[in-house]
Amino acid sequence: MNYLIDTHILIWFLEGNEKLSKQAQALIANSANDIYISQASL
Repeated sequence: MNYLIDTHILIWFLEGNEKLSKQAQALIANSANDIYISQASL
């Protein structure tokens, strides 16, 4: 599946922040999913 994540989600995922749900963490970490990040986030 394809997912576009925003800046907050990217930062929370990289920090291991508890504000990001376990479900969202699992979706992002799953190598079967394609995760896209806007260039504006970078």
